[in-house]
Amino acid sequence: MGHGRYMKLDMGHGRYMKLDMGHGRYMKLDMGHGRYMKLDMGHGRYMKLDIGHGGYMKLDIGHGGYMKLDMGHG
Repeated sequence: MGHGRYMKLDMGHGRYMKLDMGHGRYMKLDMGHGRYMKLDMGHGRYMKLDIGHGGYMKLDIGHGGYMKLDMGHG
């Protein structure tokens, strides 16, 4: 894509996908054991999509800010 940027899809043993955009910038999609997806944008910034046992999705945007989408049991 030019400018030294590239996309690397890392399907490591930790079950994650890492999108490396070069220049120290990356997005890491963590498919951890806790059934969540964490989009790590580096420098302490991340978005965490928590698919909890209560049937909800919590989008954690760091610094205490989040959006919670309750799917309910219905």
